[in-house]
Amino acid sequence: MSYITNPKMPYDEINSFVGEKYAVIYCNTKLNTNLKLIKGRVESKGNCFNYVTKNYYLECCEDAMEYINLNYKEINIADIKIGNIIAFFDSYSKCEEISIQHFGKIIRTDNTISGTIIRSKWGQGGIFEGNINDLPDIYGDKVKFYRKKTLKRTLKRPIKRNIF
Repeated sequence: MSYITNPKMPYDEINSFVGEKYAVIYCNTKLNTNLKLIKGRVESKGNCFNYVTKNYYLECCEDAMEYINLNYKEINIADIKIGNIIAFFDSYSKCEEISIQHFGKIIRTDNTISGTIIRSKWGQGGIFEGNINDLPDIYGDKVKFYRKKTLKRTLKRPIKRNIF
């Protein structure tokens, strides 16, 4: 199920900033966000999808979405927990691999859009923490949530192995 967000940050307004710290100050004072810069561009590697999956072989959002669809299950907002993944989609199409724009990790939640804090890597830039609505509008206004699939034991009896 997808959920609608309300991004506060017009990308055109923050794209001109040279430093990430200046962008955070501007967004927090002028756009009423609560962003925190966790790691700067120099200290962090990869992109948003590498950061959330810890898979640095992925090369683009579409590859990451395919990886997530194989290894994670989609969950409702009522079921999200710390460590789950949030995926952002553009508003002009269905929530599919071709419309994926951004990924983040759930850091805190009260199981609502406005009460959920995420941490995400902005492109080749830094890692930021803030409310779901505190992200740039270029990341879209639709989101879905995912949790890593767990392996369930289906064996009824122990496996006998020959040692010799």
